[in-house]
Amino acid sequence: MSLIAQAAKGGLPVSLITQELLIVLMLGAGTDCGLFLAFRVREELSRSAAPHQAAIGALTRIGQTITYSAITVAAALLLASFSQYRGLGPGRCSAKPT
Repeated sequence: MSLIAQAAKGGLPVSLITQELLIVLMLGAGTDCGLFLAFRVREELSRSAAPHQAAIGALTRIGQTITYSAITVAAALLLASFSQYRGLGPGRCSAKPT
């Protein structure tokens, strides 16, 4: 949120719903990532890996999934046709709600 605030202070117009939507996206993404990680760690532990190695293996395996998920969300915001979401993409921001 501080990055968005700094961008707005720097003159980049930011949609009025950006802060609320960011909270929802972060809670959703955080839950998904946490579940991915927990299940992968359990999977690694079931293969008799040491706890530290299980965590490393899980992080290695879900990194690509999390990256593609983030790219998908960013692309959806950039390509959104719904006017309130379209204002969230770079270069399309509006200081006024539409």
